[in-house]
Amino acid sequence: INYEIWGRWDGNQLTMAEGSIRLHTPQLAISGNPFLNQFETQFAWRTVNDQWDLLLENLSLNMYGKAWPATKILIKNTGPYAHLSTNFLRLEDLSNLFINLPLLDKDKQDLLVGLQLMGEMHDTELVINLNNSKHFLIDASVTNFNTNQWNSYPALNGFDGHVTFNENRGMAALETRDASTLWPNLFRSGIDIDKLTGT
Repeated sequence: INYEIWGRWDGNQLTMAEGSIRLHTPQLAISGNPFLNQFETQFAWRTVNDQWDLLLENLSLNMYGKAWPATKILIKNTGPYAHLSTNFLRLEDLSNLFINLPLLDKDKQDLLVGLQLMGEMHDTELVINLNNSKHFLIDASVTNFNTNQWNSYPALNGFDGHVTFNENRGMAALETRDASTLWPNLFRSGIDIDKLTGT
């Protein structure tokens, strides 16, 4: 591991830290499943009046054997809310993490295992109420979104668009070409979609 860290103290409190960190060929695993093969980033953290933010820049990741493009992630804790913004997320990597980490109940883990989410999220904004995680907001552009058909959920393949949703409602603005869907509960066979635009 290589790292450099600079900090600033105000009295007895650390109020700022910045630097860089690089893990050489890490082999981190959850439940015996390797998930992180590369990690390198520059970071800056600061805190003011019990609120803090953490910026990761030039983040280089390789998760489950797939490299991410150069990624920027900003995390803020502003009282009761946590904010996350990032230019890139790979859905299958996040799904696998949540499946293997003890963060979700069994029903939600089974849902992720069944759907096998795939695709990329760009320019993502996530806001969560830390006092009640049922209150949240997600806004992101999605490319090449894919799911398996599972229970009453349809299979989706190759969907692109922009999504915004919270705990009460959601909206998807689709701009999709050469996609397909399989929904046995409604249609006898799969449907190929040459072009789909709308909200």
